[in-house]
Amino acid sequence: MGFQDISVSLAYILSVLITIVCAVYGIIHWNHEGDVSAKELEEEKQWIKEEIQIDDDLSNGGKA
Repeated sequence: MGFQDISVSLAYILSVLITIVCAVYGIIHWNHEGDVSAKELEEEKQWIKEEIQIDDDLSNGGKA
């Protein structure tokens, strides 16, 4: 590469290598979601309902 110090060459090589490794890891794990239990789904639905209720309350000036 024309660098006089091996540490500079090593830094460039390692930065390119880690970029490739990260890209390959991202491609392999693309759109892989973890297993979601029925309990977690139910908690998410409840949370969404509560958020909608809070948004409605706030848009009505706090009057329920």
